[in-house]
Amino acid sequence: MSTFEGAADSVYTKYWEVAGLMTPDYELDQGSSLKKLRLRSRQLIKDGGVPAGIQQAYINFIAGGEIAVKSNSTSPRQVKQIKEFLKIQLNKLDMTGTESLNGFVEQVIGAAFQDGDVLINLPLDNRRKNVKTVVEVIEANRIETPADKESTRRGVYKSNVRHGVQYDDEGRIQGYWVRKANHDTLSRTSLDAFDFYPMYREFDGIRRRVTWLFKAPLYTRPNASRQYPVMTPIITLFKYIKDYKEAVLIGARVAACFSAFVKTSNPAGSYKTMTSVGGATQTNAERTVRVTKLQPGTITYLKDNEDIQFAAPNRPGDNVDPFILRLYKTIAAYMRIPYEILFLDLSETNYSSWRGGVIEAYKMVGRWRRELGRIIEWAVSTLVFEAMLNGDIIGSLDDAHLVIRWPAKGLLDPEKEARANKLRLQNNTTTKRRIAEEEGEDYDELLIEREKEEIEELELIAKKLKKKKELEEKHGILIADEDEGSVDLGPDNRNTSNSRRKGEAEGEDLDPDDAKERRKSDGNW
Repeated sequence: MSTFEGAADSVYTKYWEVAGLMTPDYELDQGSSLKKLRLRSRQLIKDGGVPAGIQQAYINFIAGGEIAVKSNSTSPRQVKQIKEFLKIQLNKLDMTGTESLNGFVEQVIGAAFQDGDVLINLPLDNRRKNVKTVVEVIEANRIETPADKESTRRGVYKSNVRHGVQYDDEGRIQGYWVRKANHDTLSRTSLDAFDFYPMYREFDGIRRRVTWLFKAPLYTRPNASRQYPVMTPIITLFKYIKDYKEAVLIGARVAACFSAFVKTSNPAGSYKTMTSVGGATQTNAERTVRVTKLQPGTITYLKDNEDIQFAAPNRPGDNVDPFILRLYKTIAAYMRIPYEILFLDLSETNYSSWRGGVIEAYKMVGRWRRELGRIIEWAVSTLVFEAMLNGDIIGSLDDAHLVIRWPAKGLLDPEKEARANKLRLQNNTTTKRRIAEEEGEDYDELLIEREKEEIEELELIAKKLKKKKELEEKHGILIADEDEGSVDLGPDNRNTSNSRRKGEAEGEDLDPDDAKERRKSDGNW
């Protein structure tokens, strides 16, 4: 008997069957597990409003808004060229010339959520001028091991191809086997139905990476060639919820119809009654059948040997809503997105609970954005590098310093957050760098941008002063300088020095809005 309760055998764990130890790739291959998981995940999203809504919530939460790529190059000319190039190129990424950067990222998130992973390929469109590289998204079900390459025995792969991923003898990825579009069936076919997509190719004598298998950042088992769908641990729960809701709805329909059943101990007489001509009748090909309709306030006297029973199922019961709500909150806990956001239910939400849940969700978003950022940087830098080879952009790729700007999350009260951060800075309990990191910004990049803005403002002031001097000389007048020494104490001109709280820096007055906030006693701070 084991001393670990989880490993002990008892009446409660007698029928608890667990799989034996096996490699991650072979585990996904047992009973075509990975294929079944993807098929069921797709079916749930196609047919179920809740799974489809969760997929959209992931897309909106991670990539909702405008994703921007810019250059922090020290060369203004290079920055301008890259900006103009990306403005056009990032709106025609695919072979059709219609996909934008946002659309591409949303496709990747949706496909990875549904299937677990998705392949990004960078083929060439020879009909394009200058930059020919385009972006292609390939769904997971097309990445598969050809029958000619498949070889396993007792969980050990004898081939260097596992789940469509080909490795060299040292374990490095060489490329991916992709089923041709016109052979997109579930049955495994021979090698001629597949194309091999290498990870690297040479273009103009330069070796470039052209494929990238993006996996949903679940990080379950190391060295797994593929990833399973995000909903895998709760796929069965979704199925049970769907069946339960269906039973509740059917029960409600039966209750609403108020069905009645007449019992009789005289079948012959009952048959004669049901087929008699009197009363409401309905004629069909065989006989005339009497139809009885229930009406409000009707009293009907039954004949001898007849009894009546009513079908009145107690559905939906009082516990249906709380039970489904608890299941949905369980789903939200697994998805790492607050229930209020995932199901758009804000009936019982306050600022504190909202903020606590969103902070945890930001960590999940950060994981997705970190991995997606690598994909975006790889694809965009490939486009920029090709433009540099063609002479459309000056300089080198190392000097371009491409950065990705994700859309602001915007889920918390920005005013409350700003005031809280200001107070923390005054109390020396945080730093500007830490606040920037908490908001997902790079503090060093912010400093560079602020420096550029200040220089631009100084240049604008210099231009204004120069223009002012020219106008004074031209018209022989003196233009008064703006008064920069006055301090605006607010509309009521009050001094707010007495509104400081303990721990705030002395000798610094608060602005009127801050002063009003300090005087509040409603718990905002």
